[in-house]
Amino acid sequence: MADQDLQDKLNGLRPTPADYLPIARSIQQGAYPGLRPLKLAMLASFTAQPLQPYIVVEAAKHGLACDVYLGPFNQIETQALDPNSDLYQSQPEVLVLALRLEEISPALYYQVTDKDELQTHLDTIRGRYTDLIAGIRSLTDATVLVWNFPDPVYPASGIGERSLKCTQLDVIHDINRVLAGLCSTFPDVHVFDVHRVAGEVGLARWSDAKLLHTGRIPHGAEAQLQIGRALSRYL
Repeated sequence: MADQDLQDKLNGLRPTPADYLPIARSIQQGAYPGLRPLKLAMLASFTAQPLQPYIVVEAAKHGLACDVYLGPFNQIETQALDPNSDLYQSQPEVLVLALRLEEISPALYYQVTDKDELQTHLDTIRGRYTDLIAGIRSLTDATVLVWNFPDPVYPASGIGERSLKCTQLDVIHDINRVLAGLCSTFPDVHVFDVHRVAGEVGLARWSDAKLLHTGRIPHGAEAQLQIGRALSRYL
């Protein structure tokens, strides 16, 4: 358990970066030796740095001193498949794969409206994740958490979405089922249910168009906090 000083700070915490950042720094500097150390690494297709203080502080509520390694922006395979990469030098106990569908397969996310075309793209995504997870599992025994995908804030086809034979929601739900099935075939590989977290936050508050445009940061402040909270429950 955290010591009383930390517990008091956590109890008085406001859900703002200004409150989370100094506590996260003190935790990472070893100010609270009663916390159990845990090494976590994240590979993301977006700028993930804003998530770090929320992950660290929320993990501390569960008695963990989370040392977070964030891989270089959008260098997933470069880090995951190289045994000499900084990722493996960090010796993670938990490895998070945080990929956004609109970044790893824009055509699948925005343009697919035909079931045959969907299947072709699903096979490509399945192949990529299979190679990625198999490579990771051959190089580390770390627990692997694979983000699935939330529904879009606004459907790509607008008001015509429901008249399509294959809607954007169909695409996302199908790929989430593919990921769930794939994760179940590997030991200690699990889905981190971002789809559910986004629903709990509310899609209107999930994304921040300004942050995405200026810094490749897709999540709004409330979403960042809720991701940290949800992720800490998996640790």
